[in-house]
Amino acid sequence: MIICPRFKFIWPWILSICLLGYINTGYSAQKHPTDEVAFYIDNYGEINPKSDKQVALAHQVFARVMAVADKSTQRFPKLVVVNHQKKPWAIALPDGHIVLSKKALTTAHLNADIEETETRLAFVLGHELAHLSHDDFWHREALQFSEVQSKSKKNSDSSNIQKTKEKELKADDKGFIYAALAGFPVKFLLQNNSNSINFFTLWMQQSSRELSDTANSSETRAIALQRRFLHLKEQITFFNFGVRLSHFDYCDDAIYFFKEFQKIYPGREVLNNLGFCYLQLARQAMDPDRVYLYWMPIILDGETRAGSNNRRNGIHIKSLKQASKGREEGLLQEAVRYLKKAVEADKSYLPAQLNLASALLYLGKPHGARDILSDSKQIAPNNSSVQSLDALALYEQADVDQDLWPKAVAKLKKITSIPDVKPELIFNLARLLSLRPRPIEANTYWNKLAIIANRLPKPFKQIVCRKQSNIVKVEACTKKLPPSISKTPWQWPLQVTGDKPLSLKDKSILKKWKRIDFDWFTKGLQGHIYQRQTDGTEVLELDQFIHMQVLKGSTLGPVNTISGFCQKPLRQRTLANGIIWSCDHWAVLTQDNKITEAWWIAK
Repeated sequence: MIICPRFKFIWPWILSICLLGYINTGYSAQKHPTDEVAFYIDNYGEINPKSDKQVALAHQVFARVMAVADKSTQRFPKLVVVNHQKKPWAIALPDGHIVLSKKALTTAHLNADIEETETRLAFVLGHELAHLSHDDFWHREALQFSEVQSKSKKNSDSSNIQKTKEKELKADDKGFIYAALAGFPVKFLLQNNSNSINFFTLWMQQSSRELSDTANSSETRAIALQRRFLHLKEQITFFNFGVRLSHFDYCDDAIYFFKEFQKIYPGREVLNNLGFCYLQLARQAMDPDRVYLYWMPIILDGETRAGSNNRRNGIHIKSLKQASKGREEGLLQEAVRYLKKAVEADKSYLPAQLNLASALLYLGKPHGARDILSDSKQIAPNNSSVQSLDALALYEQADVDQDLWPKAVAKLKKITSIPDVKPELIFNLARLLSLRPRPIEANTYWNKLAIIANRLPKPFKQIVCRKQSNIVKVEACTKKLPPSISKTPWQWPLQVTGDKPLSLKDKSILKKWKRIDFDWFTKGLQGHIYQRQTDGTEVLELDQFIHMQVLKGSTLGPVNTISGFCQKPLRQRTLANGIIWSCDHWAVLTQDNKITEAWWIAK
């Protein structure tokens, strides 16, 4: 990901009790006051994020890490920062809370820029989320670390030492992966400072007098993470390119990149992305009538290669149940398989639930979709995409003696009455009104969409412009858009034609870069990922052709400048680690209104 600044100073503290080496020995069913978050709030007082910028930042980092972390089905993680100023610590509680001391926050900011601080917090919180997902609770031992324990007590615990050490190493490992998946530059966590001392050695030196016999040594944990980092650094590159390829609708290739990463981390996000890709591949195999009957909320870009196929003049089916047959069914079944695993991994993971409900609808299984959406409504009761998909599933449930169309239309009318309603909700209402048909009422909504047709993905724009009934056709449907500006301000390392094999000049440039090889022979996919070590620039080569180039860094410019390089309205997509803005063959990943990555794809 982003190349990190040099590790600047010797840490004068224990980053977090979760990192000290106090090991979980299993949570006892016997209740204790320190099991509850109320104990910490009563004793120290909770700090509101609105009143403290450091606390607000911690909550922002927590949200990003939690978005990619595994979670226990028994609890939903929440962060509480308490006003304890003496020692830095973090504790995972059985009720799902992670309690962080104010001292941990203030020290995290010491001699560190915002990027370093965020990454440290991401690792600390990721470590705790790992304990939480595996029901590892060890706060009693942590709170008693300064007390003298009897020799007999230590001896009685000796049989658990190895197991508890392994749990801590696993929590380090997971916290490290979570921080990386959430987009934080984890590299600096293992860099040495000017005295050639790494982060783990520093904190263990500072805290050695307070550690129990169950603690892993700084060398053990540093070596374990260093090995993991080197492996993860390469493997997460596959995950990142999987995301980029699937964003540009190359899911057939992206699947193999995700599966390579799945070997070391079969987490919910990987499973969801695999399910999403199989869903997209199924859509590409479908007749356009079936693909675009509804505007599904998970179709983030709306444009697939199916969109370039010849279309019929009209829609000839009136429900997805009528169309649920063909070779695409196998792809949909595979999508459902992965998406169910993603939902099982985290019952609160809304993207996987929406994807799964959509896949079930395409399979003609509206009852199953509504079962999933009932959970989604508990998680996000006011989410318009959930409500819209639920209305479509309700309509699809209709049978010979059961007319559910009026209820489905009433639901969609209710959610489309709000200001700044999403165009996909209006589209779905117009579609249901047309299917009955109710042409006069439907035209009201088709015409409303026609006014903003240039903001719609191409397939939906074509449907809207064909359906609209204005006497004088609106300009958005009649005026041809000029081609997108191909010249972007970024300096790509290689010639960006994409239609020719690597030249001798290209090979000469890439020869100096780090190379990651892959050869999925049975899948007919082989190539290399090249990485320029000075700035993190990457090039993906497939079968001797330049397929993708990625620029990274803080000098790519602000978000508000990119619209000038695209004649079309930019398409937006939200990820855990930022927002993607797309225009034809290029896209940018942004965070906090700054471009952190620029992508070019050969088309």
